[in-house]
Formats: sequence, C-alpha cells, structure tokens
Amino acid sequence: NMTYKGQQEQNQAIQYINLNDLLKEEFSFLEADMFFRHEVIKHYEFAQSLPHIKGVYSDFSQGLMAFVQNALEAMRSTEKKELVIRTGYNGQSISITIHHTGCSASGEDTEASHALAPVTGLILNSNPQELLKPYGARIASVSQAGDTTYTIEIPYSKGES
Repeated sequence: NMTYKGQQEQNQAIQYINLNDLLKEEFSFLEADMFFRHEVIKHYEFAQSLPHIKGVYSDFSQGLMAFVQNALEAMRSTEKKELVIRTGYNGQSISITIHHTGCSASGEDTEASHALAPVTGLILNSNPQELLKPYGARIASVSQAGDTTYTIEIPYSKGES
C-alpha cells in the first residue's frame, strides 16, 4: 500500500524495523517494473530469526534498494538475469547479501568497498554507504564479469534494544 510506504519514507523517527519485511515490501513495489517482473529471475532467502533493528525506515529502504537498483541496471545488458537476496543473522551482525549476474560497475574484477556505480533512476539524498553508516554497516563488493555480490553487514547484538 503506497501510503504506508510514503509515510514510512517521510518518517524520520527511530523505530524497530524487520529488514525482511522491509525488503519484501520494497520488492512488491518493484513488481510494477516490467523488466524486474518479467526478465529477472529472483531468489529470496530470508532468515527466519532476523531480529528487529532500531533505525530510520528510509535509511534502510533507500540504502538497501540502491544496491538492488544497481544490480538491475547491471543486468539490463546481460543474457542471464538472476538476482539473489539473502538475509542472515549470526549473533553479532545482520547481513544482507545481494548477488546478481550483471557486469560490475567498473567492468573489471574488483574487490572493493567503494566501487559502486552511481544509482540511476533513483533519487538518493546521498550514497547508500552514507545512509547506512550511522548503523556501523560494513559494505563489501566482490565482482567479476557476470557475477557480483554486495554484502552489507550491520553489527547487532540482541542485548542492544
């Protein structure tokens, strides 16, 4: 429901967020995009035990979806279009992994935490790293032709709430 998302995007309050639910919500909006809906093969692996994280909804929705938009752009020109989204929690951190079969932004094999293509078609106040920085997020990208993985790790221990 669009108004819910709109309200959440405007809401700068700190709240408890289930990142699985946030991602599911965002992907349901992406279904309106024909390329995403019809051409991209999608695999979602959401961890059952994901704790709620404290933060501003739009930081996570914009921050995480920037990586997804990046992945979609990278796959527009590739034959194989496969997107894998995985969430996890290991007791120390929440992780979101975004794997896609597009070419990397830079075109060469890189392993860097800053080699991200500018996100097109998405109005971002700042880059995704900046949005997620307050949460101590560590972002790594491993990329080669036709195989790119972003891993976003957010430190979290259950005693923090």
